[in-house]
Amino acid sequence: MEIPFNEKTMLDETWWDQLVSVAYLDTEQSRLGRLFNTLMVLSLLIALGLSVIFFVTALLANQWVYLTRALFPLAFIPISVLGIVLCKRGLLRQVVIFYVWAGFIGVGLTVFLYGGINSAGWILFLWPVMVIGMLTQPRYSYL
Repeated sequence: MEIPFNEKTMLDETWWDQLVSVAYLDTEQSRLGRLFNTLMVLSLLIALGLSVIFFVTALLANQWVYLTRALFPLAFIPISVLGIVLCKRGLLRQVVIFYVWAGFIGVGLTVFLYGGINSAGWILFLWPVMVIGMLTQPRYSYL
C-alpha cells in the first residue's frame, strides 16, 4: 500500500531521494524498495558504461563484433528503468523476481555466446545472486 502523496515532503527531498525513494506503509518494505532502486540506478550506470566502452572499442578497432557484445548491457537499461517504475508502483517483490531471472538468463546467454566455459562473464552470475540475497530472504539466493 502506498502512503498518500505529500507535496510538501516531495519539495524538501533532493533529486536522489525522489529517484530512489518509495512510499510503502511498512518501513521494511520502504527500505528494501529504496535499496532496490539504488541497485537499479547502479545497474543502469554500469550498463551505460559498458555499452559506451563496447561502442568506442568497435569504432577504434574497426571490429564490429564488439557491437554485438554491447547488446547485453543495452538490454539491461530498459529493465533497470522498468524496475524503478514498477517498484515505485508497489510491485517490489514481483519486480525483484523478474530482475533476477532476467539477470540469470542474460548472463547465461552472454556466457554461452562469448566464450562458453572459458568466458570471463561467469563472474557476472554473482550480481543476481547478491540482489536476491539482499532483497528477499537469504535462502532464495540458493535458487
